[in-house]
Amino acid sequence: MLKEPPVEKVVELLGSKRDYPIVVETKDAGKYSFLDFSAVLRIPPLSPEEFAAELSARLGFEVAPGYFLDYPPEKLNLQNVEALARLVMALIEKKGLAEKEAVSLAVRLNLGGL
Repeated sequence: MLKEPPVEKVVELLGSKRDYPIVVETKDAGKYSFLDFSAVLRIPPLSPEEFAAELSARLGFEVAPGYFLDYPPEKLNLQNVEALARLVMALIEKKGLAEKEAVSLAVRLNLGGL
């Protein structure tokens, strides 16, 4: 596994004979996008601020990062942003909750508690 390797290093590994996958951990997958290879990209957990910004963008209203300060790192990812956004929208649409109330309840449910 390589953390933020130089592109040249990835190119070198692609040209070598190997019987293992290339695993690149990066925050900037775009810098490797021109390479034609099968790779696993592991994106580090988002910060609470990044997570809140992604969720806000999907919901169309501002969500404070404070909701996510105690979130475990494994939940601070884009897949969970999407799941949380769907849950918040369902609570608003089906239960008639206000935005802030829906976010608060969704966060508790997402963490496995009520």
